[in-house]
Amino acid sequence: MPGFEGVEEKIKRSESFVLLWRIPDGMQHSLCLRLHRLWHLVEHVRCLVHSATLDSCCAPKNVSLVPESLPEIFCGRIEGAPQSYGFTRGFSEHRQQFVSQSSFMNAEIQRARDFAMRAHAGQQYGEHPYVYHLDAVAEILAPFGDQAQIVAYLHDVAEDCEVTVAEIAEAFGEDIAHCVALLTDEPGESRAVRKARTNEKLSMTTNSLALTVKAADRLANLLGSLEESQAHYLTMYRREHEAFRKAAYRSGLCDELWERMAAIVDA
Repeated sequence: MPGFEGVEEKIKRSESFVLLWRIPDGMQHSLCLRLHRLWHLVEHVRCLVHSATLDSCCAPKNVSLVPESLPEIFCGRIEGAPQSYGFTRGFSEHRQQFVSQSSFMNAEIQRARDFAMRAHAGQQYGEHPYVYHLDAVAEILAPFGDQAQIVAYLHDVAEDCEVTVAEIAEAFGEDIAHCVALLTDEPGESRAVRKARTNEKLSMTTNSLALTVKAADRLANLLGSLEESQAHYLTMYRREHEAFRKAAYRSGLCDELWERMAAIVDA
């Protein structure tokens, strides 16, 4: 594509830096803010490339869209940290322009994504197609294995779409369907009632897969609220966090996700 030589490799390189970050205790909030700025840089590049893809005659000539090396504030390695954190979110829809999906998604995960895209067709997540949120949850869950990513894509289909748990079981098996059922909000006349009933359900489960996906879902919502500057949603999630954590947190299970949530909620 004229004017965009080298962008693909630079995007790959920037993703790798983000995915390999090691974060010591006490620095999560600071690094989240830095990554927030980095996301906007990458999103800006994506929009420019997407625009040029739609109309190649408008592609700028000899313009460097991504710096030759990202600033150290974004990509320096910090030694001595106990955990690796995957911070990228929402890339799988956009990076189809740069990176083949086969490099990060196996056939069963792709099938779940396709199923979810059909089910959520026409639904939005803010200004984005709903799959944007599902991609974000799946990205967070990449270190937790294929099953977690499959549930990530399916976690809202019974709640928000004309899909039954029985249909999910037929397509993906009883274990996946059971997780989706646990992750589906209980009915109620208000959000407060629905969340209270759902928290009660979560508090009684021992299903570690469902609880991990639930944590990733809430983390993705928090990150999304930051990225889109949606203060009202952030306030809502902060208000709900204590009850949500009491119901869904299990010591030793995806602690790094809960630490990242705490860095945002307590900021």
